[in-house]
Amino acid sequence: MTRKKAFVEKFYTNAPLPIIQPHNPQFSTLLKLLDSFTSKKFGFSLTSSYLCHMNQTTTPIPSEEGTSRREAYAALLPQLRSLVDGERNYIGILANVTALLRETFGERFFWVGFYLVSDGMLRLGPFQGTMACFSIARGRGVCGTAWEQDSTIIVDDVEQFPGHIACSSESRSEIVVPMHDCHGHVTGVLDIDSRELGAFDDADREGLEAVCSLLDIDKYDIKWN
Repeated sequence: MTRKKAFVEKFYTNAPLPIIQPHNPQFSTLLKLLDSFTSKKFGFSLTSSYLCHMNQTTTPIPSEEGTSRREAYAALLPQLRSLVDGERNYIGILANVTALLRETFGERFFWVGFYLVSDGMLRLGPFQGTMACFSIARGRGVCGTAWEQDSTIIVDDVEQFPGHIACSSESRSEIVVPMHDCHGHVTGVLDIDSRELGAFDDADREGLEAVCSLLDIDKYDIKWN
């Protein structure tokens, strides 16, 4: 057994059960202290290891089934905060966010992914779903228009959107939400497609804007390009 595995398993075994809850303030403080120690001693993040353990064992993935959309987002956001807290792998964060959204909202979100601003274009980032366009120009399609206008765009029928880029013939409706840095500049967009017409509403707009507010790149002191 590696020192990393032994340490993490000992932590899970010995930590008081009420403490080991992702949304417990004591737990968050404890992990931050332990993260500093494990990073220096063993070269790994206890936060990431713990969350992987929780996802494999007891942490339920929020689900839209049987709840309102706002309730689903309300359950998702605390889990997302725990997921990204202390993590510095921005691309990994975005990849896990796509998985969390896809698992939460199921088939209504048939394509979930990010496009990141680089060299004056939106470049394909982490996603889940069918193959996608590699690059999108500013002002083109729903993603490029959301970037240009710096606003969330909901399209009930993509065939009625002027200049829509048909990356997949299965897409019927779409929502695109911009992400920002600390200066308010758009750093990328969250793009979600559905096979259903009119699949997105104001609850999705509010919920996904809250999701993107947790992904501001400056909060994680990460540089990418």
